[in-house]
This record gives sequence, structure tokens and C-alpha cells, in this order.
Amino acid sequence: MFNVDKQKFAYKTVYAAISMLCILTLRFPFVIVFFEVIFMFEQTKALCDAFLKMGIPALDLMVCKDGACVFRYIKGYADPENKIPMSGKEKYHIYSASKLFTCVAAMQLWEKGLFSLDDELGKYIPAYKEMTVKTENGIETAKNPIRIHHLFEMTSGMNYALSTPELLEYYKTSRCPTLELVQELAKQPLDFEPGTRWQYSLSH
Repeated sequence: MFNVDKQKFAYKTVYAAISMLCILTLRFPFVIVFFEVIFMFEQTKALCDAFLKMGIPALDLMVCKDGACVFRYIKGYADPENKIPMSGKEKYHIYSASKLFTCVAAMQLWEKGLFSLDDELGKYIPAYKEMTVKTENGIETAKNPIRIHHLFEMTSGMNYALSTPELLEYYKTSRCPTLELVQELAKQPLDFEPGTRWQYSLSH
């Protein structure tokens, strides 16, 4: 008899909880959003854990909104050999992941109307006003200007040649500040006319 009463109590409790949740979600729609976000983050954690099972030593994932961290998931080892766990204060070499930040920052400026996607790159960096391009007949003056949208699309004609003789000489005498290096890259001939095809490159 006690077990039956206990079971009935459990059913009533669950029913009451579900009823209350339904009332809350109808009265306060943001409650639905709250639970959806919690569920989404739990799925995100599961996905991260799957990567760890594949063999990556560690991960550090952060989601920010309006400058504030709303989710962070750190797991794994900063030093797998010595089993030193991640602390969240590590420094990372992000390499081409910087392209994501560059594009987002640039598009925020575009949203503010500070430039047009059709603007020529040379308008902002004069070294790119007149470019040369590789052709079947050798190096010639490019017919098309590099436009901002070409950079976003990876159709600028640029490449990933960072070890040309000219650049190797430049590295010997400079600490390679960003703008100066970008101007040096403008001296290299494009692989094709801007806007004519796609190629992964240093466009951003």
C-alpha cells in the first residue's frame, strides 16, 4: 500500500511540475528559450567530448554575446604526457582561425557604412592600386582591380606564397608589422585576374 501511494505521489509531482512548466512557458515565453539554450549547450558539450574521444588532447570553447561570456567549456590536458589539465589561461597559436575574426570585424565596419564591398582595395592600401598577374605570356599588368568582395570571396588572385626570394630578404631586415608586410605582398604577382576564380589565400 505504501509503494502504491508513493508511486501516485511521484506521478502527481511530475504532473504538477509539467503543468507548472506549461503555465510558465505560456506566461513567460523566455522560459522556452532558456531551456532551448541549456539543451543546445549540452549538445555542444557532447560534440566537444566526441572530439576528445577522437584523440585531440584538449579543447577550449567560448561563446560571447555583447562582450560577455555566456558559455565556456574547457576539457582535456594542456600537457597530456604529464596529465596537466587545461586551466583556461593557455595561449594558443590560432593561425588561419584569425580569418574568422578578421571577416567579422570587417563586416561590422561594413554594417556601419564605412566601406562598400565594391570598393577597390587600392583605395585603402595604395600599394594594391596597380597589380601584376601571371599569364601565359609571363608577368603582365592586371586588367581588373582587387575589390573588397574579392578578398571575402577568396577570388582576389592572391596566394599563400610566403617564402619567395623577395619576402625572405624582407624578413631579414624587418619585424614584419602587419601593414608593412601586407604592402610587401602587393609586390608579388597575382596568380590570376581578380574575380575570375577561387583560390584559398592570404586574402584575409
